Amino acid sequence: MIHTAHLSIELKGEHIYYKDNNHGKNTSFNHIMKENGLFGIKAKQYRSHGVPRCSIFIDVTKILNRGNIVEADYWSINRFVKSALNKVYGDEKLYDNHNLVRIDYRVDKKVPLASHRELYMHLYQQTKGSFKRLRKDKKEYKTTMYHKCKSIHTIIYDKNEQCKNNNREPEEWERDAIRFEVCLKNSHIYNRVKGTGEMKSLYSFFKEDVFNEYIQQYLFRIFPTGDFYKFDLAEELISSSKYSLTIRRRLKHFLEKVSNGNLDTPLNNFYPDSIKKDAYKKRIQNFKELNLNPITIPQVYKINKLPSLLDITCLQML
Repeated sequence: MIHTAHLSIELKGEHIYYKDNNHGKNTSFNHIMKENGLFGIKAKQYRSHGVPRCSIFIDVTKILNRGNIVEADYWSINRFVKSALNKVYGDEKLYDNHNLVRIDYRVDKKVPLASHRELYMHLYQQTKGSFKRLRKDKKEYKTTMYHKCKSIHTIIYDKNEQCKNNNREPEEWERDAIRFEVCLKNSHIYNRVKGTGEMKSLYSFFKEDVFNEYIQQYLFRIFPTGDFYKFDLAEELISSSKYSLTIRRRLKHFLEKVSNGNLDTPLNNFYPDSIKKDAYKKRIQNFKELNLNPITIPQVYKINKLPSLLDITCLQML
């Protein structure tokens, strides 16, 4: 479910005095955490418009030392952060007035074979270049891909490769995983809670229904669901479907356009046989009903089918 979160907390002079008097003026929050064996939380103290503040980064999986995160785990995180604030500033109630400025939701899917992870990344790079205000990052890598705007972004990446680039071993729950993330930034969080009565807090976003909403709204719509097949096998599945002959012909034409380009190609007005957005949505829905991904496995690969990584099982607290 949740990977990381960023909190901002306003401090008072008494909190600064407590820290400096008990730990030393030049002793950092992170050093105090390390000394006390508290891992998964980092912070930086700073001033904004003359007001002392603390920016806190928490890694939920590291704090709990596991990948399976559920809504009820919020209270363990609550106690942990309060304990850290009490240790540093002598006041656990600081947490009660925190301001959530970023949260990252995640879906991890285990793919044991490195060659399969590489193929999945290649296939997902054929997705559309934009969704709503999100645009695919021009800097695409074999192991990472972004869709982003100023207030939100999605990312898919090979966790093993990321850990390798960071010179560390993956945790057990990270090993052999392809990770999908939806990151909500400060302006998006503010606009979501504005006028609702909800607090701009971690509690408001540490909920299964909110997690499911963002997975469905972004991941499921950027990355088509359905299993991946070689082109000829995908055609056979379309031919054997219960759709009318006309719809089957349209789906095969759509499949061919995508296989020769990407998911943007059927909409490209450069081609005389391009289709309108409404027709595009219908084709995508048809493929979804067949559990067939319109992105096909290139012939150079020796594998004929790959199961979808995004399905209803993603709508769980992971």
